Amino acid sequence: MKSDKLHKIAFLGLFTLLAAVPVLQSCDDDEKQKAVDLRYRVEDSYLLPADGTTDELSVTFQVKSTDPWEIFGENKGDWYAISPATGDNPEKTYDVTIKCEENTSLDDRTEVINIKSDYWTGKKFTLTQKGTAYLEYEGVDMIEKNGNVPEVFSVLSNQKWTAKVTDGEEWLSISQGASGMENGTVELKATPNTGAMRYGVVTLYDRNGDKQQEVNITQDGVQIEPAQPENGKWYEVEAVGGKLTIHVVANSRWGVTKEIPSDETWYEFEQTEFNGSADLVINVAEYSTSSSVRNGTIILSSLSDEEGIEPVTTTIRIKQASSESSRTTVNEENREVSGDYYFGSQLMPGRYNIYIGPFNGNMNMFFMINATPWTEFRWHVAGGKSDLSTTPWSQKVFSGAAGTVKTLDTNADNKLGWNILQEENETGTWIRVEWYLNDEFIISTISDGTQDWKVPGNILVERWTDHGALQRWHTAATQMGIHRTAEVGRIANVTLTKKKYLPVQTGRYFTTNVK
Repeated sequence: MKSDKLHKIAFLGLFTLLAAVPVLQSCDDDEKQKAVDLRYRVEDSYLLPADGTTDELSVTFQVKSTDPWEIFGENKGDWYAISPATGDNPEKTYDVTIKCEENTSLDDRTEVINIKSDYWTGKKFTLTQKGTAYLEYEGVDMIEKNGNVPEVFSVLSNQKWTAKVTDGEEWLSISQGASGMENGTVELKATPNTGAMRYGVVTLYDRNGDKQQEVNITQDGVQIEPAQPENGKWYEVEAVGGKLTIHVVANSRWGVTKEIPSDETWYEFEQTEFNGSADLVINVAEYSTSSSVRNGTIILSSLSDEEGIEPVTTTIRIKQASSESSRTTVNEENREVSGDYYFGSQLMPGRYNIYIGPFNGNMNMFFMINATPWTEFRWHVAGGKSDLSTTPWSQKVFSGAAGTVKTLDTNADNKLGWNILQEENETGTWIRVEWYLNDEFIISTISDGTQDWKVPGNILVERWTDHGALQRWHTAATQMGIHRTAEVGRIANVTLTKKKYLPVQTGRYFTTNVK
């Protein structure tokens, strides 16, 4: 049985400063309006499991106000306790804990929590605790090619459930067990398969008709499945060329050819026929004679002689940008930094390194995107520590987040880096940012449209051509800056570099030295 354990959402948020709040006035015209400064560090929602340890059943956040404050649930539920629920010390930041009791019912339960000071409700957030209902499965095996033997898997549940084929309906069906109460079985029937291995999905729904599980179903067939590139679309080859090795999982004989043999003379195969799983090795020539990106399409085909078996093909795409197209434009500067200094605008996606010589003082470095919302990826150096933060706020990367604070020797040379990437998923195009300290990876975060940091990638890049080269920038300016540097010492030998990032081949790049 699969685990039904849930984890709570991280509780740290942003302090919010409320505007001046008017209160009821007396007949005295000289009475001033009252201002309430209520601040809190809290999430918009929390999700807790039905049972667990005290820590697993609790959430903690912070509250501070110039006036007495209180925290209460709108439904006045008796399944949780707030401590402290009130406070009146304007100088104190209170740590507030909400502890939930175990939930023994099947259903989830929810409460809306209010944070109120004086007459002003500054924040409402949702507290949800899961019920004990579960719906799991086990015992899923591959269906035979001929489809003569039904496939049966077990359903493990404490509630009423239903099952439905939601992918592969043309060849897959439920012969028995389309619904049940508590534990049960689902029997599947498949038509004979004369072609490629095929995949379907059976979805399990709970008593409320909500989707709980997707059961992946596979029917045996011809398999020729190459490893997927990191971007999910094509393999990128450096301008210098070399060997490109792609692992292919197969269960039969197969061969490899070029889609356009006469035009694609810049790469060759070390071997063209295989039996079963193997490494496809491609020798790629150097490319330095053009400013374009060249593309190759590789065809993998089954070579079975078995009667009645349909041919199976799949494709691999490769791209190579030339050294000419990836050449950078470099600007060198030497200057003292006092206050704010901007390296430049129209920066491209890719890896940026800041080389910092020995210095005394504190420093902030911002990679900024002038758009709506305004976006910043920040480095902070203070007190021998490096720290990270973002705007909009990210629950994964914020000042003091676990694993993000690193020791930094300001008496030595240091290298601080960003890797700024475009990433696509089913919700759209987004920005991924990776942080590095002295080439050591720290953390990565993506604004994927499902978390609280929702920055679309087209803020950074307007669009990409089909061959992967960046065509043009969004009109919004993208800048890199060093901000609020202390005058205690000097920041020396700060260098911004843009590494070659295929397939991005155009744009302006900056190398800046700051003394």
